[in-house]
Amino acid sequence: MAEMKTCDACAMEYDWPGVDIQGYEYCCEACSRGEECTCPQHNHQYHSDQPLNAAAASQLGLDD
Repeated sequence: MAEMKTCDACAMEYDWPGVDIQGYEYCCEACSRGEECTCPQHNHQYHSDQPLNAAAASQLGLDD
């Protein structure tokens, strides 16, 4: 079993190679940039009044 790490931005646990920037570890590139986490493995709930665009749906694995 892989060692679980905690993202320094979104505080979610993950077990894959993350993004390391200046000693901080992040689960994804979006977290490393200070943006909203895009990891579909964590089933994040996005709060928006707008429907997802095609790129966001693809990142979340929701495209057919």
